Amino acid sequence: MAIYAFPIKVALLTFPILAFLLALPLLIKEYRKYGAFPLIKGFILYSFIFYLLCAFFLVILPLPPRAEVAQMTTMKIQLRPFANVSRFLTETVLDFKDPRTYLPALKQGVVLEPLFNILLTIPFGVYLRYYFNFSFKKTMLLGFCLSFFFEFTQFTGLYFIYPRPYRLADVDDLINNTLGAVIGYGFAPVVEKIFPAREKIDVLAYEKGQNITLTRRFVAFLIDWVLINFVTNSIEIFLSKSLIQNLVYLVFSRILQVLLYFIVLPTFFEGRTVGKKIVRIKVVRNDGQKGQFKDFFSRYTWLYSLTSILSIGASYFNRLFNENNTDELFSILTTVYLGLFFAFVLLLFGLLIAMGIDWISHKPFYYERLSQTKEINDIKSN
Repeated sequence: MAIYAFPIKVALLTFPILAFLLALPLLIKEYRKYGAFPLIKGFILYSFIFYLLCAFFLVILPLPPRAEVAQMTTMKIQLRPFANVSRFLTETVLDFKDPRTYLPALKQGVVLEPLFNILLTIPFGVYLRYYFNFSFKKTMLLGFCLSFFFEFTQFTGLYFIYPRPYRLADVDDLINNTLGAVIGYGFAPVVEKIFPAREKIDVLAYEKGQNITLTRRFVAFLIDWVLINFVTNSIEIFLSKSLIQNLVYLVFSRILQVLLYFIVLPTFFEGRTVGKKIVRIKVVRNDGQKGQFKDFFSRYTWLYSLTSILSIGASYFNRLFNENNTDELFSILTTVYLGLFFAFVLLLFGLLIAMGIDWISHKPFYYERLSQTKEINDIKSN
């Protein structure tokens, strides 16, 4: 069992990083369609990703040394269908008349290998029917495609990283994996008795999407400022370093960013920025009417007046510190520690999303009360 435990341990270590990388695309997809990402949906989607990760690592791990693989002379591919049946008939210790042979027979490779390949893709068939609502034919085809991907990975020596295959690519594995997906398709109705149907999950997501969560706002905020910084940094390539580090430029640049992006742009696009458009929310007045220039000016002046002072001040003093500091090692360590801190914050955010944790904002923020504006759901009922 140790040979199976090791790939699963590697998957457990790799999953948090993968969960973080997939958090934003998944959130954008779910927010655009439903407006929310409920816990049950997060559990199903991330468990599916974790399952695929485990299955892939079970196929490729453990990785042998390249020098050892180069000296292998074993068969690279087995193309005779149902060869495992003939192997079973010639190698098994099973005697149906003798019950004492049943357990030893189950421990033989001629039984465990095809059984493992069937069990490997049973969850795949369950997910495809239960959550993705795929038909029997699609499930069988995708089960075959997943198995072909595994066998191709093995036959190419992990995409030609190795000089030759270190595991046998077997046509019987294609058959058994596809059979496993079909069996999983048949088991899916049992899962539906434990978990809510996909349609109910979608309705729940849409109902929750009527309340704008803090996570949804944060995703829009993140998209907006990534876009703003990308444009700003692209322009600053053509400007002198002394100008960029000037305090007057920093203040003027931030005012221009907020004015053009958060005030002028929403005025012409019904309260939407690019980030808000992507996650399907928009800003309106408290009476539900379309916001005007003065409404957005009041809202974002209150919001960014304090935050801009803090960020500009931090940026300015950081640049002064780096210019006047002669200890290069200290500067490097400071940069590394700050980078690790922000990486930790982002990783924590990704893990919270992977766990389906969301924060619902019921009370308006101070800048919403002062500007008499609010954010509403921009998804039309289907």
